[in-house]
Amino acid sequence: MESNAIINHSPSKTYYLFVFIIALCFRLIFFFGLQWENHIIDSYDNIAINILKGIGFSYNGSDPTVCRAPGYPIYLSIIFYIFGYQPVPFFLLRILDLILDSMTAITVLWLSALWFSKLHRSYKLCAALVYALNPFSAYYALKLGAETLYVFLFCVYLGLLYKVLFQKKFGILGILALGICGGILLLNKSIFLPLVVITPVLLYLIFPHLRNKEFMVRSVLTVLISFLILTPWAIRNTRVANRFVPVQTLTGYIFWYDFTLDQNRNSYIAAGKFDKSTSATGFITLDNGDLYYPYNLDAREDAAYDKEMINKGFEWIVRHPHKFMLKIVDNLFAFWYFVETPKKMITTAIFSLAFILFALRGTLLCFSQGLKLEPVFFLILIVLIDLIYSPIVGVFRHSLLTYPLLSTLSGPALYSIVPHKKGG
Repeated sequence: MESNAIINHSPSKTYYLFVFIIALCFRLIFFFGLQWENHIIDSYDNIAINILKGIGFSYNGSDPTVCRAPGYPIYLSIIFYIFGYQPVPFFLLRILDLILDSMTAITVLWLSALWFSKLHRSYKLCAALVYALNPFSAYYALKLGAETLYVFLFCVYLGLLYKVLFQKKFGILGILALGICGGILLLNKSIFLPLVVITPVLLYLIFPHLRNKEFMVRSVLTVLISFLILTPWAIRNTRVANRFVPVQTLTGYIFWYDFTLDQNRNSYIAAGKFDKSTSATGFITLDNGDLYYPYNLDAREDAAYDKEMINKGFEWIVRHPHKFMLKIVDNLFAFWYFVETPKKMITTAIFSLAFILFALRGTLLCFSQGLKLEPVFFLILIVLIDLIYSPIVGVFRHSLLTYPLLSTLSGPALYSIVPHKKGG
């Protein structure tokens, strides 16, 4: 990496178009080259269809549910409203999701141009190409998971974060835009509850020039706006569940279900059954013998059971602090590899390890070019996301949220190994 390649040069429109085309073509290869089941991960389409039928936000078609955030079901319901849902247009949904994920590749180029502006645009192009050619981003987009939508929204949020809080641009309109984007994230996944609050704090701690009153006022306003966007949904949940549920339940359920997944994984590996699925029936047995499965319950039952499971979880943590620490450590690693079968876990583990090492190599190259605090911010954000999940569950699909960050860090590493003319 030559020093004369370090100039403050933003990518041209041609770069953005090139990245989009590469990402789209790569995903189309997956689309036509693999067999896809007519199924949406976690059956979000059930809720979307019930919304359009006038039943409301319901899984089972008769009772309101609070076990899912509203963002992705509403996204599906809009598509169904325009194109119909009898039958569910799986072909169209995959086309739309591969387009959306290709747009995420564009936002990675945008994020690189904003956060790593000191680097040459070729490094930023390489970062976008790392995401554009990421096989698991493409795979899960076509597998129809909610991650495709909220990963894109998270990238938009990080871009606005830089403009509004880091550069302090756009005045009240910028604050409003960032707050609304944060609110939309809150409506998509409960993990964004801590992230939307902690991310501005990280900026304050990492970047000395931001430690002033203006930054603090802007940050507080954006967070307040985000939670105001969430408020109507939280009120709805509280009304139908008879308990405060800001985004969704499932915390208590997944805390305990994680043990079942881990036991299956360990037993199948020990027995050499590498093609055996680690998933189970999904039912949790309560002390009274009842089977708890949140998706077929009404909101009040689910919220009550979830509260019971959370309370029992805290009791277990107090009694077994060392086992809880082992659970966290296990999930910190499982976050990067845990999928359906042990055989597939080997693939995801190798991929994640290579991706992380590549990103760390890119980080060191950034350091050598005088760019230090921005890569540190991205690294801490990646660790933070993993940590937030770790007390509850560790699943490979959740690591997709870190891919734009890892890709941005990987740009200099890719640039260092591809043939290029001297001077960038």
